[in-house]
Amino acid sequence: MRFASEKNGGNDRAKWKMANFRATIDFCGFRSVAFSGYAFTYDNGRDELDNTQCRLDRALTNDSWFASFPEAHVIHIDPEWSDHAPIKLVLFQQPSFSLGEILSGLSNIGSKMKDRKKLQKLNRGGLTASQIEQRRSLLRDIEGLIKHEELYWRQRSRVSWLAEGDRNTKFFHQRASGRKRKKFIRSLKDSNGDLKAEDEVIGRIAVKYFKNLFSSSSPSIIEFALQDFQSRVMDDMNAILRRSYSAEEVKFALDQMHPIKALGPDVLANRLKEFLDKIISVQQSAFTYSGESWSRCVMNCVRSVSFSMLINGKPYDVFTPSRGIQQGNPLSPYLFILCADIFSHLLQRAEECGTLHGIRIAPTAPDISHLLFADDCIIFSKANMQDLEAINDVLEVYEKSSGQNINFDKTTIFFSKGVGEGKRKELANRCGVRVVDIHDRYLGLPTVVGRSKKVITKGITEKLWKKLQGWKGMVLSKAGREVMIKAVAQSLPTYAISVFKFPSSFCDELKSLVAQFWWGQKQGERKLHWLAWKKLCRSKKEGGLRFRDFKLFNRDLLGKQAWRLVAQHGSLIERVNTTQILHILRQRWG
Repeated sequence: MRFASEKNGGNDRAKWKMANFRATIDFCGFRSVAFSGYAFTYDNGRDELDNTQCRLDRALTNDSWFASFPEAHVIHIDPEWSDHAPIKLVLFQQPSFSLGEILSGLSNIGSKMKDRKKLQKLNRGGLTASQIEQRRSLLRDIEGLIKHEELYWRQRSRVSWLAEGDRNTKFFHQRASGRKRKKFIRSLKDSNGDLKAEDEVIGRIAVKYFKNLFSSSSPSIIEFALQDFQSRVMDDMNAILRRSYSAEEVKFALDQMHPIKALGPDVLANRLKEFLDKIISVQQSAFTYSGESWSRCVMNCVRSVSFSMLINGKPYDVFTPSRGIQQGNPLSPYLFILCADIFSHLLQRAEECGTLHGIRIAPTAPDISHLLFADDCIIFSKANMQDLEAINDVLEVYEKSSGQNINFDKTTIFFSKGVGEGKRKELANRCGVRVVDIHDRYLGLPTVVGRSKKVITKGITEKLWKKLQGWKGMVLSKAGREVMIKAVAQSLPTYAISVFKFPSSFCDELKSLVAQFWWGQKQGERKLHWLAWKKLCRSKKEGGLRFRDFKLFNRDLLGKQAWRLVAQHGSLIERVNTTQILHILRQRWG
């Protein structure tokens, strides 16, 4: 086992054993082959609390093997007689890239080979002035071809944190191969639930699904959902949103776009971003505005585009949507937040009518009936039929007014300890959702934290190790490793570090993983760490590389949260905390 997540039930696996296994994988330069099927390959066959499941069987290969079989994957087959599941290694003989891509690569290789043969003849010395100029021209051509090849593979790899120019073609090529292998669609279920594996059938299923997804359902009760909404867009805001675009705004939006990604920020999104924190209250209140020119502009963004499904490298039918913004448009999340305000307002209206009751974590704290984050929502209520019917009514109104549907497959319900088993079944059956003992994680963090810190750190080490797994360090140059550490590895645990105080031992473990990646390894032998990590965390002017000290970073981010709690009056976090906590913080920090 590599990580705690590869075991379900039973006693926790010793951390040092899992660390040694990961170190062995890195030592040998192995990578894990992707799998499909049930996650665990071993089951002890016992009942309920005595049941233990683990992932003990896997396929490990090196980079050379991956390059020969880029489409390979492992299938976990359901066991029959054994307590271990059989695993099947499938080698797809399909080419990694299309014929056009291969021909393009061969053309570049051929050009470089011809130029290098000419260069060999000119490297013998005793050249005339014209031959010296010819040699310089050949070197410039070869340099341009190498640059073009690296840029091409960087675009294929979709790596945005590492710039080309550092001879990282092999890294980009492996990332592109891995990305294609991961994104390859081998089968899809049709509307009848039947699994289809033929390419043309998969394409038709995808086109049908997305055509329906981006077709308007003609919402019918928008006016009812918008009752009692208070306007939050003032006349000056409305004037800015509706005014003509200036050349400066257009240039600023163009400069924000990434050269190899989907469309980035635009003028409309930049304007809306300025007012979003004023429009959206901490309770997710209403958003309305006078005039229709801005809404017409938004709908033009919807109707002026066309979509085509790209399935395993092959484009399919083109269609025009009647709802939704194209992929990557920064206006899309803003519009979703504004639509979510309708849902939030409906829940608040139910609270005001007395049909829905939220929770209160302290006598002086306000009632909270819901929390929203992007498309995730947690609703709090009393465990009775009245509150449940109020929630169902809100969901029905929101679906009919917005055209959005609730995904009940991803919806669960959790009860407090005081609710009896019979009541739980009754309410869950009325909702049509699954009952869970506890929501394990929300937004990547545990929902319940006790004295043990294991629940906080679970999963972070696993994610970081996967990001830094051996082959990246062997392919990347030192400059590339520095960029990857700063842009990927050190930013990975940022959200968790800003919420919880991590144990020092865990911060040291993260530091150790990053340090091993930085100093690298060669032919299975660990390289010496020639400089203390504390010195590497210094600025470059002081002789360091400005790497992060995880302990100090954890302390600083928690200090920032504490300052927000004290300084930003009216925020939700301040309102739900007791006056005693605020009094202690104000006494300590003046």
